[in-house]
Amino acid sequence: MYPLVVVLGVAALESHNTVWRTVVPLSVVGASIAGYHSVLQATTASCTFAGPCAVVQWQAPVLGLTIPNLSLIAFVLVTITVLAGSNLVEPEHQL
Repeated sequence: MYPLVVVLGVAALESHNTVWRTVVPLSVVGASIAGYHSVLQATTASCTFAGPCAVVQWQAPVLGLTIPNLSLIAFVLVTITVLAGSNLVEPEHQL
């Protein structure tokens, strides 16, 4: 997630229309890892509040989502937003 901040920040400052080529692979890899962690957390019996992965068992007060679930949602939203924004921008025409 951290490299995306730099990549999207530079793209916003310099008005790069093709930033999706860099962002989508990064966010898809991040979503894959977050999805793996979410499945691992849901299916592992030793992952309890007293177990080795107690830190990721923290749940958001509103929806009860854990940290891996929140990161998965964030990566999916970044991917959707960048892809939707890339389709809306028309390439500049030179005269």
